[in-house]
Amino acid sequence: MPAINDAEDASAASAVLLSAVAVGSLTPSDAAEIRKLVDAYVKATEVTEVLARLGKLEQRL
Repeated sequence: MPAINDAEDASAASAVLLSAVAVGSLTPSDAAEIRKLVDAYVKATEVTEVLARLGKLEQRL
């Protein structure tokens, strides 16, 4: 599994999960659970980025 630092990395991680399921090294249910973790990380990262951008905008006002 590649390191996940942004949404683009999350896409790569999804591809790795799909490949692992395709070759049988990971069950679909296990991949789905891991994907939930990836999704949660991406959402948290997006919220952090939006809050930082909002803070910068508020400073300009």
